[in-house]
Parts: sequence; structure tokens; C-alpha cells
Amino acid sequence: MKQIWKYKLKMVDGVQEIEMPSGAEIIHADFQNKKPYIWAMINGTAEKTVRKLQIFGTGEVVYQEELVEDKSMKHISTSVINNYVWHIFEIL
Repeated sequence: MKQIWKYKLKMVDGVQEIEMPSGAEIIHADFQNKKPYIWAMINGTAEKTVRKLQIFGTGEVVYQEELVEDKSMKHISTSVINNYVWHIFEIL
């Protein structure tokens, strides 16, 4: 059974890990009540897996070797909150 679930992110410097069902498709990322979230299409009965995400502000270094071993990243979304532009990426 497919459902859309919301996952809260943290405004942290570096990679964060989010546990979600295996095969989840991240469909959107944005701010809600000034907090970052992602929404994913999931199968709630699937085994859990860890996904890695990172939030960058405009002008920040996007790839830092000490934070990410693999340079493969997928852009999820760009959002504006309080006059700042944030870019959310999944680390593949």
C-alpha cells in the first residue's frame, strides 16, 4: 500500500540520516512553519533503510570531502524561507 509520509529535517551543517522504508521515492522538500521537511511516497510495510540528505545555503560549498565520501548527489528541491534560499540534496 502506497502512502505519502512527511519527514522532518534538521538545519545542520553536514550530512543527516533519515530512516524511511526501502524504495521510498522522495517527491518534495520544503519548509513548513519555518522548519525543513521532505515528503516521500512510501510502502509502509517495507523494511527500513537510511537515506542521507544535506541542506546547503546559496553560496555554500556544496561538496566537502570530509562530509561526503561519494560525490554523487541528487537535487531534491530549492526553497526560500526568511529571505534565504536553501538547496536540499540527497547523497547517493
